[in-house]
Amino acid sequence: MFFQFKVTPIDMDYLRFLWWKDDKITDYRMSAHLFGAASSPGCANYGLKRAAKDFEEEFGSCVADFVRNNFYVDDGLLSVDSEREAIEIADKSKKLLAKCGLRLH
Repeated sequence: MFFQFKVTPIDMDYLRFLWWKDDKITDYRMSAHLFGAASSPGCANYGLKRAAKDFEEEFGSCVADFVRNNFYVDDGLLSVDSEREAIEIADKSKKLLAKCGLRLH
C-alpha cells in the first residue's frame, strides 16, 4: 500500500538511493513511500483518514467510520451482525478508496 502514496517532490531528496550497473553509479529518488521508512505507516494512515473524510457524504458514515477507525495501513478489521453487511461495507470501502486512487485487495 505504501507505493500508492506519492512523496512530494521537495521530500524526494530524503529518499535518495544509489544503483550501479557496469561500474556506473546512478542516483535515484523515490517518488512513493517505501516499506521500511518510519514515516510510511503514518502517511498511509493519514491518507486513509483523509479519504474517509472527503467521501463520507457519498458513501455514508458507516463506511467512512470503518476506514477511519478500523484500519492500520492496509489491514481493516470490523465485526458486524451479518455476512451481507460485511460484504456491503467491504465493497463500499474499496469503492471509496478507489476514488483516491487507492487499491485494496
